[in-house]
Amino acid sequence: MVKVLISNATRLHAHRHAYALQQAGFLKYFVTSIWYKKSHFPYRLIPYLPNALQRKLQSFLSKRTHADILEEYVVEVKGAECIRLVLVEALRIRKLRRQIMLWQKKSFDKSVAKIIKKTKPEIFVGFEISCAKSMKAAQEVGAVTVLDMAGLEHDFALRKRSALGPPLRAHEANLKRQKTLELARADHILCVSELARNSLLEAGIAPQKIHVIPLGLNQTIFSAKARIWDRADQPFCVVYAGNLSLAKGVFDLVQAFKKAAIPNSELHLIGTLSDIKETDLKGDNITIFPFMSAEALAAKFRESDVFVLPSYLDSWGQVIPEAMSCGLPVIATDMCGASDLITPETGHVIKAGQSDRLTEILRDMAKHREVLSVQGRNGVQAVSHLTWEIYAENICKFHASLTKGVEIEGHES
Repeated sequence: MVKVLISNATRLHAHRHAYALQQAGFLKYFVTSIWYKKSHFPYRLIPYLPNALQRKLQSFLSKRTHADILEEYVVEVKGAECIRLVLVEALRIRKLRRQIMLWQKKSFDKSVAKIIKKTKPEIFVGFEISCAKSMKAAQEVGAVTVLDMAGLEHDFALRKRSALGPPLRAHEANLKRQKTLELARADHILCVSELARNSLLEAGIAPQKIHVIPLGLNQTIFSAKARIWDRADQPFCVVYAGNLSLAKGVFDLVQAFKKAAIPNSELHLIGTLSDIKETDLKGDNITIFPFMSAEALAAKFRESDVFVLPSYLDSWGQVIPEAMSCGLPVIATDMCGASDLITPETGHVIKAGQSDRLTEILRDMAKHREVLSVQGRNGVQAVSHLTWEIYAENICKFHASLTKGVEIEGHES
């Protein structure tokens, strides 16, 4: 049976990919940076730390684990990631965040290349910005190389985010070199949306190399079952979840909400401040919430009227199907891959940066709240096919096709 080594320098959806391979008996190793193994050093020391530090660490580590992946398959390469966390979080060297992240991923890449040379997998799966050297090592041992691309093609992304200001030239040049090598060395490229696929086609990538497999979601947690559909006697609540950054269009949303001036309305922003100051987001009836667990986020969605993701660049936008699954109509930009899920029956798709259009839509939705429950119910149906079980089936079909030469059912390539 084919054996796959998959690596990711942080997490993204790599743990879902790895778990699918484990279930099918395809997984050789899952190489990552930090993985929470409670019984292993140094994690077993956490109960002896001060309570406040325990809570902070466990909040972080809860995102770096997956209960169903067997520890015997997980290989940690955590040195560079620990240094990055100290520099960015403890020392708060924010201005160098992107350069430090790139250094961490390239250091991780070198370590994975050494592991590949020793273990000789038949298929290697790497995630972008952290697998150029790994891909080369995989080719040298005769492995099929797969790039699981969570983002968008580099030049396409730069063009689309030009409205946010000039890029860091040296940093972008380094990023482009890394991504160009990875694309060239990949035998196959997995992406999560048609937006990502189109960005690759525009760059001249051969269509037969590209495979679209959308992500799933946990529909037990993100469910509309406990939702109260008639919210006419409640404040009109607009909700956003994700990094509070310019690239996510959060500032545009705040300005649109203020301009809409909807009586008895609220805007709830859920996430961590990135390149926006909290003072820039303040206003009447605007509340900022810190990172929430999946369960708390789903509860917040069920207590809201509309979800907005005004992103300038998002290859997928997982919060879109999660909000829809909770019964929320959604407003998103055409630069969100998951906007393909949205129709006039479930919400609105606008051009990125169209703050005035967003204002109009919010006012209209507030005036016709009776329509929102219809759109919300339609949204639940529209995303009912997006489960992690179906994602796992599609991932395993893809890997089986690499050795059998068969097409992947239900996916264009």
